[in-house]
Amino acid sequence: MKYGQINFAVDASHSYVAGTGDSLSVFAWDGSTWTGNLAANNLGKGDSPSSVSIETYSDELYMAITQYPDYDLQVLRYNGSTWDAIGGDAGGIIATGSFFNLEIEDVDGNLYLKYLLDNTAHIKKLNGSSWDEVLSWNHQYLGDIEIVQNGGDLYFIATSNALASYPGGVYKVTGTSSVEDLIPSASRWFVDPMAIAVDSAGNVVLTSIKFESQSVIYPFVNVYDGSSWSTLSDDFTTTMDPVAPSAVNTDIYYMFGKASTENSNGDPTVIESRKYAK
Repeated sequence: MKYGQINFAVDASHSYVAGTGDSLSVFAWDGSTWTGNLAANNLGKGDSPSSVSIETYSDELYMAITQYPDYDLQVLRYNGSTWDAIGGDAGGIIATGSFFNLEIEDVDGNLYLKYLLDNTAHIKKLNGSSWDEVLSWNHQYLGDIEIVQNGGDLYFIATSNALASYPGGVYKVTGTSSVEDLIPSASRWFVDPMAIAVDSAGNVVLTSIKFESQSVIYPFVNVYDGSSWSTLSDDFTTTMDPVAPSAVNTDIYYMFGKASTENSNGDPTVIESRKYAK
């Protein structure tokens, strides 16, 4: 079967892979063998799902899925033999519409569901067997969103699907329909946020694009301490195609492609990493 979308998840004893094609497939690997399809017969649906995302949480497998023809969004949990709907209405439907960037993920011990629908970013958090609305926020030109949690605070980056009109942003959730813009429009020094992390001191770590001129464009790393931004001291002009930064305690790790090794396809052939101690 040819798959149009592939998604992965792992827990203490299994690795999982889910794919959509002519129908839905979910397989588990226990270190030596693969199971049969855990979503046999396309879960009884007549059409293949339009999107799927899987995640493990408390050693259980969850799947967010949207189905043709009505584009219904459900979250299902595997009970060892069948899939149970988690949250939603009586039929387990959480929302209906044209969804983009659907993802379910464990963030700092909480299970979040996020998606875009009608230019609105939705972030929901699992609470028992239902989903609490963390944020429903409308903004034109929204692309993907990525979230991090620091204690009770939730931060996210939003990419843009129209950079000429909206460069993307970095935000702190302040209410179920409100956010604080951490890089106000009047002082934009970045374009297109790429990844976000948070360290043990609560500092937000951001990789984004530095646009100096049409010929000088490169990724760089900035840190937000709760009141102001600072750029890590380094020559980032030698880097390209960064991997998401990670923070261990207050140390920041940054992996990237070495710009001088770019091939004819525009890809780096050498990957490097750096550690920044604070």
